[in-house]
Amino acid sequence: MAHRNLLFTVAYEMLGSTADAEDVLQETWPRWMCVDPGIVRDQRAYLARITTRQALIRLRTSVRRKESYFGPWLPEPLLTTPDVADDVELADSVSMAMLLALEASHRPGRSRICWTFSHRMSSSSGMVTASLEPVVGAGDVARVLTAGLGNLATRSLRPAEVNGHPALVVRLDGEIDSAPTVRVDDGLVTGLYVVRNPEKLSNVERETTLRRRVSP
Repeated sequence: MAHRNLLFTVAYEMLGSTADAEDVLQETWPRWMCVDPGIVRDQRAYLARITTRQALIRLRTSVRRKESYFGPWLPEPLLTTPDVADDVELADSVSMAMLLALEASHRPGRSRICWTFSHRMSSSSGMVTASLEPVVGAGDVARVLTAGLGNLATRSLRPAEVNGHPALVVRLDGEIDSAPTVRVDDGLVTGLYVVRNPEKLSNVERETTLRRRVSP
């Protein structure tokens, strides 16, 4: 339990899914219980190694699942604590752009990695209305956003930090509708990632504490 936040971060960075990360922690526990503590010099490093191994095993299954995902795939957004944004290295490691880049490296031959910059992506898996292709260019992104927000009288917007970066939690009639997350480079917005899949929005209800492998 002392290293749980670290182990969750390790698994989430690799899988981009909170459900998969939690499952990996459940799989790590019995393997740790079978280890003789006397042979372990660094519990933190040993646990991280077990978690990484289990995440790699689960990654093979998740890659096949993402292949059948309806529309562009985005990681599950996390409502993160303020200290994540203050830690540049940690914020970069769990950013939407980085997780998308890693996901594309796991799937050679796919062009998704070039979608991670200067565009708007949305993820819904067909459950709600969302763009089926990345939208590129400031003008087109603005038009999509204007059309998507619709009647603001029925929506509430709350500033938040998602995956260590500026974001909004958008509610429609009291229910979470989306979690637009912004990427900023040199003071300019270069990416906007919008998750609308209801199954991916449960972790913007409460803050998640993350820890990187090496403490600052």
